[in-house]
Amino acid sequence: MLKLYGPRAVWEKAGSVPVLKVSPGVPADNRPVVFYHGWSTDSEKQLSKALIMAAYGYTVFIPELINHGQRGALPDYYCVQDYDRFWHTVLATTEEYEELSSFIAADMGCYPVVMGHSMGGFIALGIGSRYADRLNGIISMNGSGDWMESHHFFEQRFHMNLAGHWTLRNQVEENTPLAHTGEMKDIPCLLLSGEADTSVAMQAQQHFYNVLHQTNTRAEYRTYPGLGHFVTINMMDDALQWLNRISMR
Repeated sequence: MLKLYGPRAVWEKAGSVPVLKVSPGVPADNRPVVFYHGWSTDSEKQLSKALIMAAYGYTVFIPELINHGQRGALPDYYCVQDYDRFWHTVLATTEEYEELSSFIAADMGCYPVVMGHSMGGFIALGIGSRYADRLNGIISMNGSGDWMESHHFFEQRFHMNLAGHWTLRNQVEENTPLAHTGEMKDIPCLLLSGEADTSVAMQAQQHFYNVLHQTNTRAEYRTYPGLGHFVTINMMDDALQWLNRISMR
């Protein structure tokens, strides 16, 4: 019989990071998930996704990211002069995961599955490439593991020509998950992309998956014809079915 739970949500602190914790309403198995939000939004706007997962028994942790929400929301998220802030957020949030994962392991007794949409999907893969021993799986929705290919796409999308003058080039090249697929060879990974996404083109994620799958046979990639830069109920259903298949340690 399907078990559903009435969720509850409270703000907590994982060190210096505010985290919205969404729990099943009654005791359930220890199945933590971290959900990273996208660029220009905040943690509380992810509640609908978290509540769906909590209803199925998952405890969802939604960190507030720098430059967002209570950690300093920007007046304009699509100002070309602030482009570097996007990548600073990705890189800094990846660094913060060590502290967050320790907090969750102490609270739940196991490490989480790391999940994210859009920029959050970039972050989830960045964490997987760096902290493979501190998570149980990755779900990247409309994200990218080939950060340099995505950077080139953003240059075209926003009519930028940074060429060799981009100050973050070395950091992004060194930390792109594409350069660390060997470290991710044992991690269950689910990559989900809309085929009509014009915000984060799926070609970068397709390339990342092609390289990752050479060493990681547990990686799966699903695309959705006609879908833009959105998370649909079908996408959430696919994520939940996949979560139910993997084990927590």
